[in-house]
Amino acid sequence: MKKFIWLSYDLGISGDYEGLYSWLDDRDAKECGDSVSPVFV
Repeated sequence: MKKFIWLSYDLGISGDYEGLYSWLDDRDAKECGDSVSPVFV
């Protein structure tokens, strides 16, 4: 059974958004608004 967690993030202007989005894509996360995404684990 898969579970998910809600991830809320604010990396500021110089944050590693490319790395974060790559990590989220690897986990099939779906964006649910500004800076919020459920991550399946």
